Amino acid sequence: MKKRKEQQEKDLINHFLKYYNESTKTQYDLTDKKPDKNNQTTKQPDFVCKDAVTGEKIVIEISRLSGSKDWKWDTSASQFLGEVSSRLKGKLPGTFLLLPVIEIIKFNQKNKKPMMDQLCEKILACAPALAGGEEATLSEPFACRLRKYKEDGSQLGVETPYQTLGGPSIEEIRCQFEQVLDEANEKFRDYSDQPTILLLGIWEAGVDYDMFVKLLPIIDMNKYKDVKHVYLYDASPDKWIYHLWSSQCEYGSLEKHSCPERRPE
Repeated sequence: MKKRKEQQEKDLINHFLKYYNESTKTQYDLTDKKPDKNNQTTKQPDFVCKDAVTGEKIVIEISRLSGSKDWKWDTSASQFLGEVSSRLKGKLPGTFLLLPVIEIIKFNQKNKKPMMDQLCEKILACAPALAGGEEATLSEPFACRLRKYKEDGSQLGVETPYQTLGGPSIEEIRCQFEQVLDEANEKFRDYSDQPTILLLGIWEAGVDYDMFVKLLPIIDMNKYKDVKHVYLYDASPDKWIYHLWSSQCEYGSLEKHSCPERRPE
């Protein structure tokens, strides 16, 4: 489990650096060592990245918001659907979203593969008949809806139940966000002379970039002086990257960005 998490973080950082390098005309990569958290007296950030040309460094901390307790999505279910998404990549006529309408997917090691096989078969059979924006209901192996998100691409994203049926309030998000900022600020304390980036996952909380734009003016960002940039990432249906805030810009002056293209409104 630890190795899987480390690989997921590494994949995310590589994806983020691709976007960051394209948008800032830099060449940062993971050639610099990850901070040694075991030999430090203070908490350390996740990654220090180095520009291959200039030698300059950026420091990155990865975090994410969660859904409210009532809608928290089961981890094993997320992994199950993640494997289905991986299986179908490159096999679909466009980009699709799968929207489960149940709170937990019940399976065991014996029936896991047959359930995945059945779900993939149902999706592949249904997908060609859908036009952009249309959706169909699937009843097997569990209740869910399949929606065609856009014509191009060939992949399957997943929305969790609380993204579909409801989610945490703006006050809950504000409290979580401030807690994450406080933790990141502490980890960045030893790197105050370098660009620091908080990379925040938002897909589990069922919120979007626009909510954060409304949220920012009521948060005193001056309390977190060692956090120089905040980027959001959304894993469904692609890992979209949004530059939310910079210590060098005023509220609302940054555009939202996505990689490789701007997200449709």
